[in-house]
Amino acid sequence: MVIVNPIPGQEMRNADFLLKKGIGIRIDKTSDVGEEIELLLKSPESLDAMSKAAYENSRPHAAFDIAKLIIARGNLPST
Repeated sequence: MVIVNPIPGQEMRNADFLLKKGIGIRIDKTSDVGEEIELLLKSPESLDAMSKAAYENSRPHAAFDIAKLIIARGNLPST
């Protein structure tokens, strides 16, 4: 994942999480995007490491798990 100039606040915290986990890179200047992407594409090792990190940190069923928790607690909104 390439994070370009994240907005301060929640977006910055999300970016920091992804960087800490090795899932992405951060680019603060839009003028550097092309060069950074080119460097990344020339580094299969880096791409492989990022891919593995993304897989290891993924939660593909998160939305389903949250829905199950809501239903189990009976916290459904009334209509």
